[in-house]
Amino acid sequence: STSIAPSPSRTFVSGRPMQSVVGFQRRWMQECQALEYEVTVQMERVESLALQTSWTRERANRVRAIHPTNDCAYVWHSGSCGTINGFRVGREKASDRVNWHEVNAAFGQLAVLLSLTKSDDRPTAVDVVPVGSSSKVTKPGDPRTLYPLHADDSFSLMPKRSFNLGLTALLRFLQDLRLVVNRMDPTIQFPYEITAGKIANTPIVYASAENIWTHVMKMLLIDVKWIAVWLAKQHHLRNHQNQRRRRGFGAKRITHDDKDKDKDKDDATGGSA
Repeated sequence: STSIAPSPSRTFVSGRPMQSVVGFQRRWMQECQALEYEVTVQMERVESLALQTSWTRERANRVRAIHPTNDCAYVWHSGSCGTINGFRVGREKASDRVNWHEVNAAFGQLAVLLSLTKSDDRPTAVDVVPVGSSSKVTKPGDPRTLYPLHADDSFSLMPKRSFNLGLTALLRFLQDLRLVVNRMDPTIQFPYEITAGKIANTPIVYASAENIWTHVMKMLLIDVKWIAVWLAKQHHLRNHQNQRRRRGFGAKRITHDDKDKDKDKDDATGGSA
């Protein structure tokens, strides 16, 4: 028998497809590995963005909850005296009498807090003007009429007359503001009733009975604290309404865009038909 040796040309031709398949398989594996790596990187980025979004949302909610009345007007008490931001309002103890510099500073802090309530939709008979330890009460449209919210120990034939006028005007401001608060939010119930020149049926004027005046000032600050609570509540409600409005605008915008896409799709379908 005669054996036929394989032709070199047939071996070369039959080997080229095998080399091509192996090369294609190698490139395919490399591309798959590159794509898997890219998917892993993108997934890590998505997870990182999700964590950043969650952190940012939490921080934003905390910032929205901040209001000056909560952080800049801390109303509390020290013994028998009411305090605002650490400044006492009262003159009861002779052994540890609060000097007028501290009392005047407290009224300055109180004036700053009440000035935050000023708005066109909250009319009051008088306005509180914060000027530090020299704060005052004025009449709208009459800047020449000033009632001081500060006093000292200087001698006078009519002691503390101007100061008492300022206290009475301040109480009138609170009385008008309480009416606005009760009209806008009936759920707010003030602890002490305010009438003409009196709080809880006790005159607000500074008189010889300093312990009574100290107690009146403490009741006044407690009512002011409720006004601060109401201001913070209004601030929270406005933020909530703004968030709902923004979400509603986004939903409307998406709906409008979807309608435009559907319209373009219908036009394209009708044109092709």
